[in-house]
Amino acid sequence: MAISILVALVLGFIVARGFAKPLTAMTAIAEYMSGGNYNQRVSIERKDEIGSLGKALNKMAWSSHERLEIIALDNNKLLAILSGMVEGVIAVDKSETIIHLNEAAARILGISSKENIHRRIWEVTYSQELCQVFSVALNEKTEIRRKLKIVTSSTDQIVEIHASPFRDAGGELVGAVAILHDVSELERLETIRRDFVANVSHELKTPITAIHGLVETLIDDEEMSPENHHLFLTKTMNQTLRLSAIVSDLLAFSALSQRDSI
Repeated sequence: MAISILVALVLGFIVARGFAKPLTAMTAIAEYMSGGNYNQRVSIERKDEIGSLGKALNKMAWSSHERLEIIALDNNKLLAILSGMVEGVIAVDKSETIIHLNEAAARILGISSKENIHRRIWEVTYSQELCQVFSVALNEKTEIRRKLKIVTSSTDQIVEIHASPFRDAGGELVGAVAILHDVSELERLETIRRDFVANVSHELKTPITAIHGLVETLIDDEEMSPENHHLFLTKTMNQTLRLSAIVSDLLAFSALSQRDSI
């Protein structure tokens, strides 16, 4: 009787150990996975339920590892695209903390792209208008477009900004992203164009008024001497040439403006 009990205890210990060891190993693998390490695998060759559980755990680890690699690759591609953009890109979370800032945006703001990640947007720029754009996008959950002036220690820039909120897969508000386009050169050219048009309008008025007066005099004064008649015609010709030169300048400027807009 005592021998039977002893044998039963020994067999029970062996069986329990046979179950406990793989379960302990699988528990360790599960803990690795919970910490984000999906490279560990369970080494079990059993054909029973324990073996099936180990295979399922290995399959889950492999699938998770592969999925994370794909996500990391996609993130790297996205970061490369955003970093190479001519336009500035700034993304903030719901607390207006910067989570992405590409080099173009950093140049516009006159700051470092790396040193200002995880800082509040209002901590890295003096532009209250820019901060307000993000506040409106987050609080009103709507797109906003605005043209504003950003002053840094080295430059003054006119920037067109388009900001909009973004959400996660469940539709929950995550933050806001803004695209910044430096239109300083376009604004400068537009100012030149307006000044040119204003000057041309004035310059056109002068010869037109002169020609009108000269021709009117020629028509009204039928007894004008040949010498004065010739003098008036010469003056009219000169004003016509002046008018022609102004029109040529205007056409040249128009062609240049069209080329710059392409």
